Amino acid sequence: RPYIKVSAIPNFDPTKLPYWDIYERENKADTIIVGGTIAGQFMAGLSGGQRKLLIFELIIQRTAPQSDLLIGWTSRLQELLTTSFHSSLIV
Repeated sequence: RPYIKVSAIPNFDPTKLPYWDIYERENKADTIIVGGTIAGQFMAGLSGGQRKLLIFELIIQRTAPQSDLLIGWTSRLQELLTTSFHSSLIV
């Protein structure tokens, strides 16, 4: 959900994100939320592009220990990348 703090996503290291050092330098890393729109109400947070990078990095980190894994480009993945961040990826 858009109101979830990025630093609170379980099993995720946000320091791997290419833009995260900016938030660390500004001492805001612990307060940055995913952001987006929920129930028609906008919540400030990461930009759309930053959310897409977050999803890709989350997938990379969650699948890194696995071998011989094929991740297909599905319409569901396309939907996730073009809409708000989906909470099912952070469970």
